[in-house]
Amino acid sequence: MRSIFNLLAAGVPALVLCLPATAVADEEVCGACDAKVVISGQFQHGTSDTFLIANAPGNEAAYRDEVVGTNFVLSVPGLKPGKYTLEIGLVELKYDQPGQRVFDILTGSHAIATNLDIFTVAGGMDRVWRVRAAVEHAGDAAHGPLSVQFIARRELAKLNTFELRDAAGDSLVFMKVADLTPSADPAWLVPPVVEGPVRWRDPEQPLAERVNDLVRRMSLAEKAAQMRNTAPPIPRLGLPGYNYWNECLHGVARSGVVTVFPQAIGLAASRAKEGRSTESLSAVQRTICTCDSCLPP
Repeated sequence: MRSIFNLLAAGVPALVLCLPATAVADEEVCGACDAKVVISGQFQHGTSDTFLIANAPGNEAAYRDEVVGTNFVLSVPGLKPGKYTLEIGLVELKYDQPGQRVFDILTGSHAIATNLDIFTVAGGMDRVWRVRAAVEHAGDAAHGPLSVQFIARRELAKLNTFELRDAAGDSLVFMKVADLTPSADPAWLVPPVVEGPVRWRDPEQPLAERVNDLVRRMSLAEKAAQMRNTAPPIPRLGLPGYNYWNECLHGVARSGVVTVFPQAIGLAASRAKEGRSTESLSAVQRTICTCDSCLPP
């Protein structure tokens, strides 16, 4: 249902559509979160091509994007005073030896983790490690918003996911780095006021009208974020997130355990019956895309 032509027609400038996969930023915000989440400081936002990530079955895509930097802060403004539990999801995607990345995580003056080496505590690369901590927030008026600081000791500190729960254990916000968008202009985050019926949810309406109705309800930041292969959810619209990344050059890529054929030149040399491998690829892809339990996260 998403089309670059629809987004261009809706007013997304070409500069936004062509943002690089990795960029140095001063501030990014979560446009897909129920509560405002801000990352500030000097950091880089990048995406890894790692496919297999342990301890995250069905949710590997959440850990492929990462924020890395020498000193950056995650903050959640507007929280009521009270007790909260935060959980930080981390996975080492770059280093293959202990001690190559070491950093601290603090909230206020309290150290959540000191000399944290993801590779060591998780037991290797591409394995998720979660840091949990109970925090008490006095309210923004007292000491500012609830904040978590990441300080590098060796190489760069990093972040993949963040979740905040209230005292009852209910999740208030879950953020993946893939959900973050630059916040150069606060107006980018303001959704338009759209009158009239919600037509994009009506399957009886023409497809083009449904697409246009959905796009015109998005903020500029939301439109830009939907251009990524890891398109984030938009909870206020009821739009789920989706990972569009796959290719079928010699097997259905990045979709779990599937049949992998030789590379294209190898297929050509195999003298297989014409069309047999492509028929198999299309059958696998149709199965993945029509089975809810197999849809990419």
